[in-house]
Amino acid sequence: MQPAIQRIPADRRKPVLMLGMSSAFGLGGWWLWTRGSDVWWIAMLFLLGVPVALIQLLPGSTYVELQPDGLVSCQLFRRHMTPWSDIESFLVTNISGHAAVGIVYKPGATKPGLRRVARTLTGVDGMLPLGIRDPGNLVDMLNAVLAAQPAGAADRASRSS
Repeated sequence: MQPAIQRIPADRRKPVLMLGMSSAFGLGGWWLWTRGSDVWWIAMLFLLGVPVALIQLLPGSTYVELQPDGLVSCQLFRRHMTPWSDIESFLVTNISGHAAVGIVYKPGATKPGLRRVARTLTGVDGMLPLGIRDPGNLVDMLNAVLAAQPAGAADRASRSS
């Protein structure tokens, strides 16, 4: 039996916070510019965060989707599909003091990219691109779905014996 497609949307709190902070620093840059300051452009750079935050607030721009053949992660409308057969496990990791969902890929998984660098910096090969209110619960759910996959279950059974 194949699992039903399940979509987990991103937490909206971080983009709202980013929108507020980017707007505030941008207004600070405008205020500095009107006063003739030479550093106004530094604060104005924060305005670049406004369109990114607005895009993240659009429905369907950022999510994780569990499909029968793999995991789809989407950030800023860019989708990336990872087959279940490439994933070894999921775990909670800390990035700058914030809990996040990390992905550990199997050796020889397709599209290695910068996984070695990511593992050196963060301890995991990849991460899910969204803020989760409770990463621990999502990790438990993802590992349960992964264990239910025929290839994943066979690989784990052969390693444990």
